[in-house]
Amino acid sequence: MPANPHQDPRTVTVRILTAVIQNKRSLNDVLPAFLQQENQNNALIHELAAGSLRWWWRLSTYVDQLLSKPLKPKDFDVYCLLVIGVYQIQFMRIPDHAAVSQTVNSSREIGKHWSRNLINAVMRRFIREQDELEQKFKTNPVVIYSHPGWMIKQLQADWPDQWKTVLEASNKQPSLTLRINASKTTIDDVCQQLRDDEIEFSVMTDSPVGIVILDKSKIWHSALWKQGLVSVQDESAQLVACMPELRPGMRVLDACAAPGGKTCHLLEVEPDLNLLALEKDSSRMQRLEENLARLNLNAEARVADATDLDSWWNGEAFDLVLIDAPCSGSGVISKHPDIKHLRRPADIQQNIQNQRQLLDKLWSVLKTEGQLLYCTCSVFRQENDQQAQWFINKYTNAGVIALDGRFGLQMPYGRQRLPSESSDGFYYAGFTKNPH
Repeated sequence: MPANPHQDPRTVTVRILTAVIQNKRSLNDVLPAFLQQENQNNALIHELAAGSLRWWWRLSTYVDQLLSKPLKPKDFDVYCLLVIGVYQIQFMRIPDHAAVSQTVNSSREIGKHWSRNLINAVMRRFIREQDELEQKFKTNPVVIYSHPGWMIKQLQADWPDQWKTVLEASNKQPSLTLRINASKTTIDDVCQQLRDDEIEFSVMTDSPVGIVILDKSKIWHSALWKQGLVSVQDESAQLVACMPELRPGMRVLDACAAPGGKTCHLLEVEPDLNLLALEKDSSRMQRLEENLARLNLNAEARVADATDLDSWWNGEAFDLVLIDAPCSGSGVISKHPDIKHLRRPADIQQNIQNQRQLLDKLWSVLKTEGQLLYCTCSVFRQENDQQAQWFINKYTNAGVIALDGRFGLQMPYGRQRLPSESSDGFYYAGFTKNPH
């Protein structure tokens, strides 16, 4: 049920948390229905929802310690209010007394007036006992880093020296990163326009067309955005289109294309590509088409499952195949904290099977001496370098392409970027199809 303009932001946030945690819906799907156009509470709702999801494992541990007995399952909404209340005290600048009174008042709106005293007592105890609770759990990584235990164990196994920095980066507020449209402008011109518009920014280190925006509020009203001179895209994702050598008329397949960031970037680098973009989810395809239209770019976009060749392939082989494979999303948690709640260990095994099916099927549509670029927004080795190893072992006519050594970590078959304060975790591997 959408929010109304007069509804308390904490009450709205309770409904969002319930939809994500209990109903397993993604935050991106849920949030728009609860945000009102130009509603002054939108920023607060977004902060409370994303923050509570990001720090849920820590906050819920504290709430459990402060409750004299567990709440009943039917009172999950009250539990969410308590988590939201503790989040405000630990992470926001709202004065403690205001956070307590406003959260207590929200109990009426969720129809749980009886919980007023309980919420008041738990929040006031947290204010008094916060330091003791932090001390009590200072050696518990699930509480410290607020990730599910299975994710932490996987990261410890995959990255024994870096797992803590990966978790810390995943809990950062994400930066707003833009890709400049190199077919229409230059990075120098965009930087000058940003200065003229008094928008704070910094230039990215690895992407030649990337900018980090420090002042988010003004960019959406700027001529740069309205004229299609910039698009939102993380630096790690921007590097994908910088890897292959593109030429006019080249036949390119973007196999899992929505929402279209990489599709559009490829066309900005070389507008005369013969590019086919596939996406099996029709609602996501709509976003891809909107992005193509905003940037005035041309591609053939089709709703189709890339592994079902009979449904879309006309038999003409491709020079370049891009597989931005469905994965755990473990490299983009800072932008999508709901991933912590939605992913399960069994999902990784299913992802592995799906990724192998994509590699199998799409290797067959690639020309001899063509290139296949496999990438994920994951930091789990099972989805990344272990998949590349499986692929090389299976296909004797596959050669490994050496990727740009200036970024990320060199892996046996590709490169891995781990999450940082300004960019996502991402894996890249390139293969060329040798003659038999």
